Amino acid sequence: MTKFLRIHDHLLSRTMSTTATVKRPISALLLPPEHLLLTKNLTPDAEIPNPPRFLEILKEKPSIQRRSRAVSAQSHFSFTSPLPVQFPYRLQPPDPPPPDEERLNYIEKKLAELEPLEERSLPPTARGSRYKKFASSNRDPERVLVGLSEAGLRDCVPGLDVGDAFSVIGKPSLLPSEEVHEPTEATEEDVAARQELVDVLSGHSMIVPFDGSGNPVSGPWSLRYSGHQFGSWAGQLGDGRAISVCTSPRLSGSSAFLTIPSDYAPPKRPRTRHRDPAERSR
Repeated sequence: MTKFLRIHDHLLSRTMSTTATVKRPISALLLPPEHLLLTKNLTPDAEIPNPPRFLEILKEKPSIQRRSRAVSAQSHFSFTSPLPVQFPYRLQPPDPPPPDEERLNYIEKKLAELEPLEERSLPPTARGSRYKKFASSNRDPERVLVGLSEAGLRDCVPGLDVGDAFSVIGKPSLLPSEEVHEPTEATEEDVAARQELVDVLSGHSMIVPFDGSGNPVSGPWSLRYSGHQFGSWAGQLGDGRAISVCTSPRLSGSSAFLTIPSDYAPPKRPRTRHRDPAERSR
């Protein structure tokens, strides 16, 4: 088995080196082989055991991934979709209010309306991609690209097409500049690649890879987080974790994870104990 994996990694590295110059939007990045895909090798949350069930939960009972709960001791991660909506959620009750026995169903319905369940088209340069992109028309927060690391792109995802991103934000600098930056004219493909990158990394859109039979093979996921707090073992925590929205192989044979940190939400939102319960494990 070790010999096979070494040969496989060598072939992957050679293939990646020949395609590193090919730029792809985030929805068309190459997928790593299954032995490097953590969601295929770790134990999932028993409530959301696989990608097909994950997509069903978004429609039927999204509160499973939103409410604060402890996962089983055997679980390493849980599939979860980013929700860039300020917490606590404000759900407008209907008039007249539903009877008590229907309130939970109403909450599930309103949460499902915020979930990325509507399939959206991919950029023109993503033709043949294994990914599908989903969003919700009921959430449309402002999304602004404020920075991008050239070194991070070069070292981790050299094949990621960011479109006209650097033209929009200007040349990165640690020092303030009085120079007025004017974005250059961009092609439709460049604008689409940049906007998709912003949409996915802001949590507005969700990308899910599918196999040749039309079944989802992975999805956004979050590792279980445990540790010490205030000198004591605190068990399951969640304040420090992030949602991995995409995985792509690196030239070295390892994988790069594109993640949304747990405090990606609007700055005015409280930073710790009042976050989305989905960002805490208990």
